[in-house]
Amino acid sequence: MDFLGLFFRDPLAGIPAELLKVTWFQLSGSVPVIPGKKYRISFKLGFNPNSFGWKAHPTFLMAKIGKSGRYVWKSLKGVERMPGGPIDLPDHCNPFEIEVPPSALDTTLYFGI
Repeated sequence: MDFLGLFFRDPLAGIPAELLKVTWFQLSGSVPVIPGKKYRISFKLGFNPNSFGWKAHPTFLMAKIGKSGRYVWKSLKGVERMPGGPIDLPDHCNPFEIEVPPSALDTTLYFGI
């Protein structure tokens, strides 16, 4: 039995991944950055018409500079009212930005949703 197929549909080249059954969703990554610059973090998400459960659970973005840095958190409102098509979270009117201190020695940006 293909248990992975119950929860995840593997994307073809150029097609977004589709999660079928999710009890916990966390996506994170890291990227090198330049000291003294500001970076905007967003994710592109879309929901199928039969998606459910987002109303009952909080959704947050997080980011920090350097492995030993402290995370900055941003709560996302209205995720349960999203349209079906892919949208940017957060939207362009309410961006999530983090500034890299000019004196930063560890210049890796860690981020997640």
